[in-house]
Order: sequence, then structure tokens, then C-alpha cells
Amino acid sequence: MGAGTGAGHGTIWYVYVPENTVDPRVAAAARSVVIRAAADLGLGQIYVRWFCPADALDRALDRLARMAGAERRCFAYGAGLVGVTTPLEPDTIALSAALTARDVGRVVRHEARHLWQFRQHIPPADEEGDAEQYALLGLRRL
Repeated sequence: MGAGTGAGHGTIWYVYVPENTVDPRVAAAARSVVIRAAADLGLGQIYVRWFCPADALDRALDRLARMAGAERRCFAYGAGLVGVTTPLEPDTIALSAALTARDVGRVVRHEARHLWQFRQHIPPADEEGDAEQYALLGLRRL
């Protein structure tokens, strides 16, 4: 995984979950902000995936999926992750299913900025500050 937004230490496993497991207000807010951020940054279509902490069954199913050559269901990242992007999926933002309607706008804008950075070849040392500045600027505009 590439850039990620979150706090905490240690690595934990996360599993992708369907959007219908997310608070409908949060999902709707995410879709709305994604559309505006994509237009603002000139990114075109941005896709959203949702995740939550994985349990032992999720990890076992992920291992079986990988053995069968299917798409991964789980990924490892630092504890407290709320959003993540990767250059391997340059049009996708993954968001925590536990996000609140209050926080989702900032996280979406932060992660959308990372997608823009991938295309602009921004040096990794400058990524987080730039993404957070863009996220906070967007909140002031609302």
C-alpha cells in the first residue's frame, strides 16, 4: 500500500467490505466529496473501496483466495488507518468503514490528493503535508 491516513503504531490486518456495510450517510458523503475532489484535481473517475479490521476467518479466506489466484481480500497496514491509496490502483481510494460523516470529507480529500500526487510524481517526503493541507483547505471552502 502507498500513502495512508491514520494514527497509531503496529501493523494490523484489514479486510475489504461492501459499501452496504457502511453508514449510508457516510457513504453518500464520501461519494459527494469524491466527485468534487476529482473535478477539482482533474482526476476523472475515482473509485471507493471500504475496509475494516480483519479477524482470523477473514485472514484464512484471504489465504485461500490468494492460493486460488483470486483478488486479495485483506491487506496489512498500521493501526488506526482511516484511508489509503496505492500507485497500484491509481484511481481508487480505500476508506475505513468506521469513518464518521464528520471525518469522511477530510479523509477523502486527503486521499484524493495522494492520487493526484502519484500522477504528478511528488517526492514521498512532501506527500503527507501536501495532502493534509489540501484536505484542510477543502474543509474551509465548505
